[in-house]
Amino acid sequence: MDVQRWIRHFEGNRGRLEADWRAPVTLPAEVKAPVAASLAIFQLGETGDGGTLRRYAARLRGRPGFEGYEEALDMFVKEENRHAATLAVMVRRLDGELIRKQWTAAVFKVMRRPLNLEFELQILLTAELLAEAYYEILRREIDDGPLRDACSRILKDEVGHTGFHAEFFGAVQRNWPAAWRGLWRMQFAVIHRVTCKVVWWDHRKCFRALGVHRGDYDRLCRRARRTFLRRMEIAIRTDRPAAGAEPRGRGRRAA
Repeated sequence: MDVQRWIRHFEGNRGRLEADWRAPVTLPAEVKAPVAASLAIFQLGETGDGGTLRRYAARLRGRPGFEGYEEALDMFVKEENRHAATLAVMVRRLDGELIRKQWTAAVFKVMRRPLNLEFELQILLTAELLAEAYYEILRREIDDGPLRDACSRILKDEVGHTGFHAEFFGAVQRNWPAAWRGLWRMQFAVIHRVTCKVVWWDHRKCFRALGVHRGDYDRLCRRARRTFLRRMEIAIRTDRPAAGAEPRGRGRRAA
């Protein structure tokens, strides 16, 4: 795993310019409320100090091919925390309220802790893939310049995060028997599909307020999962970094 490349990647993401939050809000009231409530849920999910991840990552110290992974993971957690700060501004821009607890955030937290680093990262990865679909929808559909710009920046980071995790899982699974890798893909797909349904239900008012249909959301979720698996396969079969994928264009309702 090319850990140093990811450290440089996360360093390069620091200090980005913020959106122009002084611009007037252009969303109607019937859209503001459900979008603000939805963003508050994602904001809660981006908080946390990553303590469990860091403890598991410490166990990889000295493992060949993972030198510096602990530092890279720490930088990833800090980038997520920056997302949380940006999302908090987005929620307040829409006159929404931040929350301290929510049932899906609690479920994700419980699911991430039962086994080991790989499983915790898998659950975290599932959330990242869903975030790709979510921010793609908001970037495309939301009619507010600062919010759209913020979603674009977060989406670009999230695509990088899934590349980071793809390379990690590729390195971990490189010496696994093909049958084990196949079983991993099966259980991963099941968890991802179930979680997609839960997230749609949890954010359905936001999606509907933006005119997003379930089929469009499902398509974006499947695309994110397939892209991740392709990137992981690259990392499994070669020593080259898993290639990134930049977010698609900003055209509204683009297929």
